[in-house]
Amino acid sequence: WTGHFPEKTRSLMRHLAKRAEALQQVYARDAEQQATVAVTTLVTSLAMNFVHRGAYFPEAPPPLPIDGREQKGAKEPVREEQPPVQPTGEAAERSG
Repeated sequence: WTGHFPEKTRSLMRHLAKRAEALQQVYARDAEQQATVAVTTLVTSLAMNFVHRGAYFPEAPPPLPIDGREQKGAKEPVREEQPPVQPTGEAAERSG
């Protein structure tokens, strides 16, 4: 219902899972329902940002028109932006 295609949602979920694992994010077993609702809310918000703004984060600039001019009634192109990935493990030690 968001207009965010399933393959994009799967990619977003894989990215979030990798980041959670890298950051060693965990939740208590008895908090599984709350964690599920929280992640669902986050993913839905990110998906809606992407569908309506062309980017996952609201502070990203709006998409540019195709030829650089205003196009009345024309849909603007969507630029895909992925959340930045922070280095972890040995990569973090080398960069820091």
